[in-house]
Amino acid sequence: MSGLKTRRDLLSTAMRGGVGMATAAAIPGWLPATALDSGERNHYRPSILAGAEQIGIVPFDVEWTEAFDKPISQGLNGRVIHKLAALTHDTLITPNEHFFVRTAKPALLGPTDNWKITVSGLVDEPTNLTLNSLLSLTESQGVHLLECSGNPRRRSFGLMSACEWGGIPAVDLLELTRPLSSATRVLIGGFDKHTSRGGGVPGASWVFDPGDLEAAGAFFATHMNGERLPDDHGYPIRLFIPGWYGCAAAKWVDRIEWVNDLAPATTQMKEYASRTGNDGIPELAGEYVRGEMDLAAMPVRVEKWSEGGQPYYRVVGIAWGGKRTVSRLEIRFNVDAPWVPIDDFEHRSVTTWNIWSHTWRPPEAGSYTTRLRFPDSTVPTRRIDRGYYDRTVTISDA
Repeated sequence: MSGLKTRRDLLSTAMRGGVGMATAAAIPGWLPATALDSGERNHYRPSILAGAEQIGIVPFDVEWTEAFDKPISQGLNGRVIHKLAALTHDTLITPNEHFFVRTAKPALLGPTDNWKITVSGLVDEPTNLTLNSLLSLTESQGVHLLECSGNPRRRSFGLMSACEWGGIPAVDLLELTRPLSSATRVLIGGFDKHTSRGGGVPGASWVFDPGDLEAAGAFFATHMNGERLPDDHGYPIRLFIPGWYGCAAAKWVDRIEWVNDLAPATTQMKEYASRTGNDGIPELAGEYVRGEMDLAAMPVRVEKWSEGGQPYYRVVGIAWGGKRTVSRLEIRFNVDAPWVPIDDFEHRSVTTWNIWSHTWRPPEAGSYTTRLRFPDSTVPTRRIDRGYYDRTVTISDA
């Protein structure tokens, strides 16, 4: 025998509680982000004229004016706004301390040393799963982007980041819960009790079709960038669903409840119904559409360059989301301007962001509102179609 453990062996061991704490080095197949070579690291090819010199950055008309990449407030109002304007091909992996935060660690969260997940509902036997008994199932999950479904312009769309994740495949962990044949959906909830409500509704839980979780490659995250989850990102365990908005990705997961098709929608599902593409606010969880991110794109900065004494501009942006890559992205610089293809666009990944750039010579000084589109009409692009990620910039020197 080779001595390698099968998936069934690992699940059996986890049920017996015979494992210790996993570290980054212990995660099978873990590939630190710094080890990615230039072929795997998605980057743009700068479209710069020979002899040109960058002479500045032109700010967008609406910009976040407080600190980027630093904690703001606490608890339900806790935020970290990631500075997308600084993105380059060398910074596509967000450091843990800069990764956006929409809700910080609850002040009421108690000790996490002996963390348990309560299993209830339509199961063979209600039980508690201890995290220490699950960590041997941790695997590298690759690089994935996460975006808050309420990512606003006033915060420079900085509720978005990407890192390399490690965690337990959802199919493996859910198999341990032994649902009955009558269980058709699963509620996954996290500790979200706060001393004040602030700007949201406490109660981070979501009801899923388990087939959707499996299809998305969902996992229960335990690591970010080779380190255990930081407190504000759900330590010791959170849910992550690749390609879905962050509102469905409960942090501090402490509850799994198997239910049927008559299960009501949770407060979290109702609060984010419109942001996740639902018509109205359905009462039953089974009536909600999947909280998937449509394909989207936006500028993150406008660089001013000079070549031979003449100014020109380079718009640098990102594309992300969707289920498949596309070959073309177009931009216009006002509602009455023609659509033109982005001159440096390569869509390499749907799991993380792709940087693009476009050289632009404005015809005159003035205000310009950029909008992007993907000409492929078979790809859902709901948010950019309605101008959600439009950016306005004022050019003084043309």
